[in-house]
Amino acid sequence: MTNVDGFDLSPLIQAASGDLGTVTCEARWARAGAAELAGLTDADRELIAVVTGERVPSEVVGELPVTFFVLQLAADRLVGPLRGGDDVPIAYMEDVYTAYKDDPAGTPVCGDHLDLALAFLAGRELAVLGPDYS
Repeated sequence: MTNVDGFDLSPLIQAASGDLGTVTCEARWARAGAAELAGLTDADRELIAVVTGERVPSEVVGELPVTFFVLQLAADRLVGPLRGGDDVPIAYMEDVYTAYKDDPAGTPVCGDHLDLALAFLAGRELAVLGPDYS
């Protein structure tokens, strides 16, 4: 990736595109186990469920087929910009989108997934701010 210090999934996306053609957000080509998904927070799991419909259990047994959206979050929790455990910021999602948007092999964040993620994250930020009674 070029715009964030995130984990670069480009080699995996490139490999998947050989089987799938252009990788879409819905592609569940990769499998992830407990070690790969260990860094996901409860807030991440909620974001994932809203955006992709995937239910990633807090205790993974064996391996799960997951979207590249899940892989990106999980990798960035382990070795990237999300290591601190804070909630995913809007800027992160925008940066991931920007980093992959011109990759002909595909992207982990696109279309409806990007729209849903941004709406969810914006709503969460507004909820934290609370109502303005001024």
